[in-house]
Amino acid sequence: MKPLKYACLCLAVLTVIVTAGCRENEKNADSAPFFALRKTPAVEITADTAVHNRVSNEYVDTLTASDSYGELVPFVGGYNIYKSIEEESNKLLQNPLYGLCDLKGAVVVDAVYDNIIKHPTDEGGYIYELIKGTDGSISTAGERWVAASNGSWVFKLPSNRVVKSAGGERVILERTRKSGKKIYKYLEFYGFDGKRKFTFESWMAEDNRYSYTIGKFSDGLAPVNVVCRTPDADAEKSGKQTYIEEKYAYYINNKGKTVYENFLYCGEFYKGLAVVVNEKGLYGVLNNKGEWFLEPQYFDIDFNHSRELFACKTTGQYDIFNFEKTVVKTVFCDRGFVDIIDSESFIYKKTNIDTGKEEYFYADSGEPFHCKETGMFPDSDKSVGGLYTCTYSGTGTIFDEAGESIEALGDFGGLVDRFSNTAVVVNSTDKKVCFVSISGKQRTDWFNYHYTRECLDNRYVVLSSNENGSIKYCLYDILTSNILYENSDYIKVCAIGEVQLLSVTAGGKSTVYDKSLQTVLDIASVGQH
Repeated sequence: MKPLKYACLCLAVLTVIVTAGCRENEKNADSAPFFALRKTPAVEITADTAVHNRVSNEYVDTLTASDSYGELVPFVGGYNIYKSIEEESNKLLQNPLYGLCDLKGAVVVDAVYDNIIKHPTDEGGYIYELIKGTDGSISTAGERWVAASNGSWVFKLPSNRVVKSAGGERVILERTRKSGKKIYKYLEFYGFDGKRKFTFESWMAEDNRYSYTIGKFSDGLAPVNVVCRTPDADAEKSGKQTYIEEKYAYYINNKGKTVYENFLYCGEFYKGLAVVVNEKGLYGVLNNKGEWFLEPQYFDIDFNHSRELFACKTTGQYDIFNFEKTVVKTVFCDRGFVDIIDSESFIYKKTNIDTGKEEYFYADSGEPFHCKETGMFPDSDKSVGGLYTCTYSGTGTIFDEAGESIEALGDFGGLVDRFSNTAVVVNSTDKKVCFVSISGKQRTDWFNYHYTRECLDNRYVVLSSNENGSIKYCLYDILTSNILYENSDYIKVCAIGEVQLLSVTAGGKSTVYDKSLQTVLDIASVGQH
């Protein structure tokens, strides 16, 4: 990605000043938003509730911090059913309820949460955001907690806060404050004890000239990129309102202190290296000690993390460096940009700055990379497991990195996943799915299911369908082509590292399975109303 080219767009999209707000919940159930109804019924354990492998015999509706759990996994243990608020609609809205269990199947928290959001931390691993009393989304209010994935620490979030990111000894929360018609947002840094360490540049949030982004922390440092937009006084006199943009960037450490400043753009660190743009607009590569790995003397740098290569532009060419500062390839490119593609082969994309035309080449041979059958370049530089697509006259063709065609499909929507020898394809409406055998170069018929982007052990794929306004789930076995757990009320895959569990809710009962589909625990649908 080109940092300076896209920085303005990213900053505009992720601006601090937003116009979203929260509506007050009405007491009238007929006119209230459906998530308001969640607060009316109390969650109860029915007499016939069967729970196995409980941590205790008591009803547990919140997480208590402990070092004894080990990793915790969310499971679906029930669901709420509400009437849709759409005018003249008889549809019922079915929303799952989540609980937490340990890797032995012991229930740590009953299924009482409307959502459990798994946030990846900057340094690897996860934390959980636990939500009650909402529709389960990030944007609506409700009671919220944040916890370590192993339950070793947990604290309740203050009101009007949601989790933005987390990392070494900190959780970053976004705080919303309303003043009149304006809504301000702040970033607050909390320790795992639930105490706030500092608030990031709150004056920026109150001044709508400023927008900023804070990247992920790596090696204890996070990039801050700021854009300040001020009205152009000269243009204002002529009746045309334009703005003057000033950009600057720097890094902050875990204590909020500014380090390594005076840049126009700062990228995130990867293995101790980051692309920056100095005050003269020249690109360089900085290490996490503030020293130059590559001096700022380039017109552009594309940093490909997966291949650990830098494509650095000088006059008329790109020199491609590895982490040893050795030039492994030189690509001639006068009017345009070069991007290194995530691929098993060494493939790069050349974009003409005048025409926008994109061409792909094998770096080792210099030959064009395209589908040999159609002669067309990939539709985009996104590779799915070493597979690419090109489209012509409404037909999409899948091909590999040797340019060999795998399959052509009509009503083509996109190549979305690959599991070993199987590719997953959705149609143009994303309401049908088919599976393609890569080695056999053949596919199944279209299934009238929606692919949920979830899988278990790279073999079982979760699908859903919507019939008569009711959403049903099933599991598709890639190896046997069989449909399992058909017409389930809900199916969810939960994962902690390489440990995966499958939660299947049907007929008022939830069963949690391991990746071999062996039962881990059974639980009646706690909280079903």
